Amino acid sequence: MKPISLPVKPLGLGFMVLWSVFTAASLPAQAAISARGLLAIATPDYRVTAGDVYNLSYSINTASSSGASSPSLTEIPIVIDATYRVRVANFGIANAEGKTYQQLKRQVEAIVLEAYPLSSVQFTLTNPATFNVYIKGEVVSARTMEAWALSRLSDILLISGQGTAAQAAIVSGESAAAATSTSVLTDYASIRDVTVLSVSGVKKTYDLFMATRTGDFSQNPYMRPGDIVTVSRLSRKVTINGAVERPGTYQLLDGENLKDLIANYAGGCTLFADKNNIELVRYPQSQGGQSDLVTLGETDYESNYEMVDHDMVTVRPFTNMYPAITINPSSTYYVTVAGAVRAPGRYPYAPNRNWQYYIALAGGFIKGQNAFQAVVINDLDGKKMNKKSVILPETIITASTNDLIYYWNQYAPVVTTVLTIMTTFFSLQAYLRN
Repeated sequence: MKPISLPVKPLGLGFMVLWSVFTAASLPAQAAISARGLLAIATPDYRVTAGDVYNLSYSINTASSSGASSPSLTEIPIVIDATYRVRVANFGIANAEGKTYQQLKRQVEAIVLEAYPLSSVQFTLTNPATFNVYIKGEVVSARTMEAWALSRLSDILLISGQGTAAQAAIVSGESAAAATSTSVLTDYASIRDVTVLSVSGVKKTYDLFMATRTGDFSQNPYMRPGDIVTVSRLSRKVTINGAVERPGTYQLLDGENLKDLIANYAGGCTLFADKNNIELVRYPQSQGGQSDLVTLGETDYESNYEMVDHDMVTVRPFTNMYPAITINPSSTYYVTVAGAVRAPGRYPYAPNRNWQYYIALAGGFIKGQNAFQAVVINDLDGKKMNKKSVILPETIITASTNDLIYYWNQYAPVVTTVLTIMTTFFSLQAYLRN
C-alpha cells in the first residue's frame, strides 16, 4: 500500500502545531480499531502475536513546488508474521518476540522519532490475531479451539455462550452436571492437573481450582499459538454437605483427606456443626455392592480420615441449637427467662454463666419496653439475687417492663378518653347553670 500523503498549505508554525495535535487525536479513528483491539490496548500484558495487525502513523514535512514545506501524514499497515521481525517503514527493524504491545509500541515509535525527531508518531493495534489451540485428554473429543492472546486456559475448556456461569462450575467443582453441560470436559476430567505444552517445548502443569479459589491467575495462563492442552483424569472427587460454609463437590489432591475437605475446601464448619456426628456414605469399588454408612467423630476429623473417590460426607448440626449442658448424666437443668424479651422460655443451664448470657439466648430485650437493662433474678427458692450473682439451675430471670414511654402509650388513650368525658360533663353543667 502506498503511503497516504495529505498536503497542507503553509499557514505558519501555529497551524502546523495544531495540525500535529489534530493528527495525533484522530489516528485511532482512522485505524478503525476493532472491539478486541480496544481491549488489547487497555490490557498492559497483551502479548504481540503472529497475525496481529497494527497501524503506524507519522507526519513529516514535505517540500511543495513553490519550495515551501508542509506536513503530510503517512499511514502504514503492519502485520506481524511468525518471525516476529517488524519492519518499521524504511527506518529499521524491531524484534517483537515475547514483547507486550506497550513494549513494541515504545520501540517502534523510538525508531521513527530517531529518523524524524519532530514527527507525530502513533503505533496502534487495530486487529488482534486469532489462533488455534489443541486440546486432548479427558475431553468429550480431541479438537482445536479458536483463541486469541487474552484467552485464558479456562476459556479454552468452555463452549462459548455461557461463559461466566460455566467457568464458575468448572473451576469450583460445585456441580458436575452444570460443568459438563457447558464445557468440553468429561465427568472424569481433573481441573487440578492440566498441562500446557508450548511450541517451544516448554511443558507446565496448572490447577484451575486454585486460580479461582485463591485468585492465583498464574494457574490460569493466557494461551499462545500452537499450545497443546492435555486434561488429566481425576483421582478422587468427593461431595460434602450439611453444616459447612461451602458445601459442594471437590477434587482432592494426593494426601488430602477429611480434615482438608472440611477445613480447606468447604470453608470449615458452621457455628452449630457437630463434629462428633459426621456421616460418610461410601460406595463400594465393585459394582452391585451396597453403599456403607459410617458415622465419624472429631477424632476421625483430627486424624484426617482417608477419603476415596465418590465419598459423600454430611456434617450434621446439633439437634438443639442450644444443646443442654448437664451437671450429671441423669439430669438436665434449665433457666427460665420471662418478661420484656423477644423469646421468653426455658433455656438449657450452662455453668458459670451470668444473666446476660440467658437474656441473649432469649433474643435480647425488647426496645421500648425495657429501660436500663432492668432485670429481677430469683433463685429456685424465690430468693432475690443481684446481677453479679452466678446463675444457678432453675433460676428465673424476669426482664422488667419499666419504660415510661411504653406505659404512656399503653394508658394514654384511656386517660385522654376519661379527661374528655370529664371536660364535657363540667362544660355541660356550666352551660345549664347559665
